[in-house]
Amino acid sequence: FDNIVQYINPNSEVADFGCGVGSLINRLTKEKQCKCKGYDFSNIAVEKVKKIGLEAEQVNLLEFNPNGQRYDYCLVTEIIEHFKEEDGIKILKNVKKCLKENGQAIITVPNDEEYLMGSPEHCLEFTHVKLKEMLSKVFPKVEMHRCHIYFLALCN
Repeated sequence: FDNIVQYINPNSEVADFGCGVGSLINRLTKEKQCKCKGYDFSNIAVEKVKKIGLEAEQVNLLEFNPNGQRYDYCLVTEIIEHFKEEDGIKILKNVKKCLKENGQAIITVPNDEEYLMGSPEHCLEFTHVKLKEMLSKVFPKVEMHRCHIYFLALCN
């Protein structure tokens, strides 16, 4: 998570979409004093996040409505490759609705140029160009970083 944590300012409000058991938001809470909320489709994962004292909610990212909640950062780590492209774009649009005016989405996906074995669980595989093209359909500014076996994109 070091490559993600470095981009988060202390005391920020952070949403983690696909938070799993909350490892990343737990770290941000402790190291950066961020106010974090996790979102995941798994009720089991959400309950584990709540057990460590963090806020979490079970959601379907395709139907997610932020109900006015806005964040400085929205994290989407290793999620969109599990969806068809049109659904991935829908998720990214929902994430964008959660950003404050100067907020930033931080998105990671496996780097298909390095992760040659692929995964049967992935609907999409990304090269640098393919990811930037997809993200640019939702975000006007996309800054790409190659982090060995995955890509990290800063979007606003």
